[in-house]
Amino acid sequence: NVNGSVTITYTIADGKGGHRDVPAADMLHLRGLSSDGIMGLSTIGLQREAVGMALAAEKYGATFFANDAQPRGVLMHPGTLDESAAKNVRESWQKRQTGDDRHKVAVLEEGLKYVPMGMTNEDAQFLETRKYQRSEIASIFRIPPHKIGDLERATFSNIEQQSIEYVVDALLPRLRRWEQALE
Repeated sequence: NVNGSVTITYTIADGKGGHRDVPAADMLHLRGLSSDGIMGLSTIGLQREAVGMALAAEKYGATFFANDAQPRGVLMHPGTLDESAAKNVRESWQKRQTGDDRHKVAVLEEGLKYVPMGMTNEDAQFLETRKYQRSEIASIFRIPPHKIGDLERATFSNIEQQSIEYVVDALLPRLRRWEQALE
């Protein structure tokens, strides 16, 4: 602080285990969103909840689908099976419907019926949450949906418009900050 003005000095690692001070005039500092005009705020830090929710949904989905947590269907028997018979049917079915035999035609005996199960509301909601989170994170960085592969509402004309807006609203402000810092 000299005569009421602020003097900025950066302390940097010198690569040899030490530190050295560098005056602001010798430092390239790209300023983004800031509460004090000097120290920038982390974009990811500001959007911590959106990123955290996306990571949690990703982890849940990976675990859920990796373990095939939801059966694609059930086997129904017209009668009553004792525990041993039910175990034999289950093991036989799993053996014939996993690994290299997966998705092959199954032959059902003794009145067994395969009843497929559809997607539950919870599964559909989970998929919608993942889509929303992808779009939310892209919007943090002002990335248009088509640039992250979200073509759900895309048309040729709106993709062209989004590309123009991406350059004007996302790239140009960053490029101007670079230009100002370099000058």
